[in-house]
Amino acid sequence: MDRYARRKALDIGARRTITGGGLFIIASILAMLAFLVFETLPLWRGPRTEPQELTLELSRPVLIDSNEYREVLFGVSANGHARAWSSDGTSLIDEPLAALGNEHVTVATRTENGIWWLGTDNASVLPVQFDDGGYFEGSERRYRPSVEELGIAHVDSVGSIVEISGIADDDLMLCATLLSDDSVRILRREIEESLLGGRTVTDRVFSVPLPGGVRPTAVSLLGDGRTLYVGTNVGSLLEWALSEDGVEQTGNYQTEASAPVTSLGTLLGGSSLVVGNETGDLNIWFRAPTESGDLRLIRAHEFENLEGEILGSSPSLRNRSFLVWDATGRIDVCFGTTSQTRARLDAGSEIVTAVLSPKSDGILAVLKDGEIRSWAFDDPHPEVTMKTLFGKTHYERFAKPEFKWQSTGGTDEAEPKLSLIPLIFGSLKGTLYAMLFSAPIAILAALYTSVFMRPRLRAIVKPTMELMATIPSVVLGLLAGLWLAPRLQSGMPILLMTGLVLPALILLAGAVHVYLPANLRQKMRPGTEPIALLPILVLGVAVMLGMNGAFDGMFQGGFLHWLYEEHGIRYDQRNALVVGIAMGLAVIPIIFSVSEDALSAVPRHLTAGSLALGASPWQTAWRVILPAASPGIFSALMIGFGRAVGETMIILMATGNTPILDWSLFNGFRTLSANIAVEIPEAPHGDSLYRVLFVSALLLFCFTLIVNTSAEIVSTRLRKRYSRF
Repeated sequence: MDRYARRKALDIGARRTITGGGLFIIASILAMLAFLVFETLPLWRGPRTEPQELTLELSRPVLIDSNEYREVLFGVSANGHARAWSSDGTSLIDEPLAALGNEHVTVATRTENGIWWLGTDNASVLPVQFDDGGYFEGSERRYRPSVEELGIAHVDSVGSIVEISGIADDDLMLCATLLSDDSVRILRREIEESLLGGRTVTDRVFSVPLPGGVRPTAVSLLGDGRTLYVGTNVGSLLEWALSEDGVEQTGNYQTEASAPVTSLGTLLGGSSLVVGNETGDLNIWFRAPTESGDLRLIRAHEFENLEGEILGSSPSLRNRSFLVWDATGRIDVCFGTTSQTRARLDAGSEIVTAVLSPKSDGILAVLKDGEIRSWAFDDPHPEVTMKTLFGKTHYERFAKPEFKWQSTGGTDEAEPKLSLIPLIFGSLKGTLYAMLFSAPIAILAALYTSVFMRPRLRAIVKPTMELMATIPSVVLGLLAGLWLAPRLQSGMPILLMTGLVLPALILLAGAVHVYLPANLRQKMRPGTEPIALLPILVLGVAVMLGMNGAFDGMFQGGFLHWLYEEHGIRYDQRNALVVGIAMGLAVIPIIFSVSEDALSAVPRHLTAGSLALGASPWQTAWRVILPAASPGIFSALMIGFGRAVGETMIILMATGNTPILDWSLFNGFRTLSANIAVEIPEAPHGDSLYRVLFVSALLLFCFTLIVNTSAEIVSTRLRKRYSRF
């Protein structure tokens, strides 16, 4: 093979290799995009329900429940008989509740820890607890279910219980009852255990004084056991504060609809009140602070109306989902945070009671004719909607809808807040301050280096700047968080003054240089001005730092205290200013290097022609070199922008990671990238938080793609515009 054929073969091989490498990179990026999209798709899938066959024998059931795996079902009949079945209908236990005697169960309600309160026709209440008795026999799960009676109590001498609400803890049990004679009673059971294992139970019953002219129709205790709400026949909600000594009325709230309140319930955590009325209106109320700081009940969420009178509700033990049913046999599965009706079922006839299984993956309903209906229910991500991710949402204890990110709380009952707006805002805030700090310094330094600096000095400066780009971001973050942040806090007053003094010193030095005698000016070689200016700047900074204490003392209580007292600006030690400086230092070398290359690549004949026509070096740099190099400079800015948007370690270490919406320099923030790094170790695989983090990654991916594409379009247009030179 001659050399020409060999050269042609090499050219073809190189072209194919480069093309294949480019296609591989494109395919890899598309594969990453497909993976991110695939991981987020389950968030947008709606709930699914599927009816299941049940063959259970229980006369006039008033209670139905299941264990965690829906493999054991529990039930109680009106005559006080407790039974348990396996999921295939096999009977596991069948025994009467001894404490009831001849009393009949009229109503039942479940607490968050799985205890059921039973109300009877003889004004008695009995808490019971079911246990599936699960154990393993080899690799198979077996059950020995049991039911424990926790002690009956009488709340009145006459009448039957028509509504009941209760909570239960290790040392305190509370039960609110509405009797058939329209009276309301509170049972307070205190449990004390001695060191020797003894147990003392003290029951006290309080009567709730109702105002005249209204008739109670529903009762509900909040989860903290301190507040009782009573719905009335005129559509009002009466509020009482509970204490060891009795009850005290603290509020009277009128619902918008004056129809009688027919159902009161709570959501997981016991802070939100589910209110249903005779006309099918369904709302959620909770207490929120007013402008004066007092807590007041407000209507926060409104749901789609049901077709008939709302008869009851039952909360999920896992999230903010709840069941509600009406007199027509319709069951709605709703989610409190989003105000959404997630699913709708038709039971076929009036419902006595209904519950969601402990994992919220099944629904059980008792019909008035005694039939028990069951549905499988699959809704893994009800808390994630476009509104919760990108819109304002009204969360518990908040006075109004807000953007909020708080994925976890102090307890399992905490309401997850998954708004991405504070994180997107934080990403833009951090990037903006970093670019404001780095872009002017990097571009002006590149302009001076390429146009005015002597070649020998430039040969030292440029490699040094490029070497700075190799500093790991974790090192910059460590220095920013542990060294820079405390010094900025103590030197903040003088730092703000330095931003004015140093430019003034530079202008003063330039003015002095102009009026120096010619023989002195000639001794300073052109392009070495920074060497002469550096001692002046160092001296100026040293003098300003020495004046810091005196300047801080000019403000009563110190500058930071004055800033908060007079202007309401709170200073956090790790804030946007620290991040802007640290991240700016990481971005400066990239912008400088690319900009300097673009400026140096401007054809020399353009510079020579401008100078020959009488333009000064500065005019040439500003009017000729900068416009000709603008495509490259714009590309440098976009590269720096992308570097700042994706930065993680500096954000993690140099800011408080507080997801707030505030442009203040002195407050922290949290970015999308830092949030992924913080949250992903704690996010259960496949959980809502896990998939929302992939939404964050997808947003970053798309944002970077849009920025880079826009940058390429703008650079191409600028290149065409100035190609005539």
